[in-house]
Amino acid sequence: MPDARPPANHLDTLAEHYRQGKSAFWLLSQTHLRLQASRDGGAPRPLGQPEWQEWLRWWDLLRFCLGLQSIAIWLRDEPQALQRIQALAHLAGQDALADILSEALQGQPQAAQTVQFHTLGEAEQRYTLTAPAHERFDGKDWSGTDIAIEQHCDGFAVVIAELMLAERAQLHLPGDQPAARPTAPPQPAAETLARLLRTESRLFATEIFGVAASPTAMRELPMQHQTTPAAEASLLEFFQHLHGPVAAPLLATHALHNGARLFCHGAQHGLELLPVEDWALQQQGSGGGPADAADADSLADALRFARGGCDDEYWVLATAGPLAGAVLLSETDGPQAHRRFASVDAFFDALLHAPLSVLNASGQLRYPLDGRWLELRPAPPA
Repeated sequence: MPDARPPANHLDTLAEHYRQGKSAFWLLSQTHLRLQASRDGGAPRPLGQPEWQEWLRWWDLLRFCLGLQSIAIWLRDEPQALQRIQALAHLAGQDALADILSEALQGQPQAAQTVQFHTLGEAEQRYTLTAPAHERFDGKDWSGTDIAIEQHCDGFAVVIAELMLAERAQLHLPGDQPAARPTAPPQPAAETLARLLRTESRLFATEIFGVAASPTAMRELPMQHQTTPAAEASLLEFFQHLHGPVAAPLLATHALHNGARLFCHGAQHGLELLPVEDWALQQQGSGGGPADAADADSLADALRFARGGCDDEYWVLATAGPLAGAVLLSETDGPQAHRRFASVDAFFDALLHAPLSVLNASGQLRYPLDGRWLELRPAPPA
């Protein structure tokens, strides 16, 4: 018999993380990612048209607070939306931001910003920050206005986050659906990692942020992997004895390489596999942990074995209790004891076949290219 219960609202889950200390920027970013995936057709449970209509008035606010496009583009393409944002900033008491936007709407950019460098024994160097050609409007450089908005937008982001959560009963945000049962179990983690390192990896990214990004705006970024030599056998044997069989699949990967930086492009990496001697026990934050005592025990001895490239959140392996063998994110999944991957093998399988499910799991990963920051996106249709 089909499940008649309404689908869970992922906004409720995000609200819990926000109340436990995640920032307003994090909340708005996660919400935007879900909505963008739904619009692009990449969400497991896309929004229907009635649900999307409820989100339309929030869409511009999300993009503005996240700084997804220059003020020049707002002025050129969406001046009416910018007028509504300015009015809301004024009503919310964000006077500095409201004044900046008011001047922009009147065609008055803020002064360009200058960066000063001081080196001992050398003359002072000054650099004026300027906008690229596609971020100019009406023949004017708006880079100073972009910087001023960024400096005064934090309070407005908090206002928008609180208003959005106050109305979340009317806003449905798709969450994750259980993955379809695989036709075959994943290969052992060590074999999958070896295959990943042999594979020429390329990911797609874009700096175009709109309702529907054009496939022509996608950039294909070649990726490299940086590895270290294998761990000594005696060290692996020690950790095997210390943590038991549940750690065996992970230790097998360190018999190949004792740590690695994966999906590197320029100075940015997507995931860092920590050397086995740098593993640490995951400690639950003081803001609260899993409600179930058995789940709390599962995470008390969880091993922090990897770290994402976009923040300080760790991937952890639960070594005891009901979650033993599962892989989850320390801050995003830990408080709810949410099992992100059923096993270490499944984690590395996703890293090989669906890397964005790992790299973008706790926030949108960005790579620098030609002075711009690009966000990873699903590959365009063939």
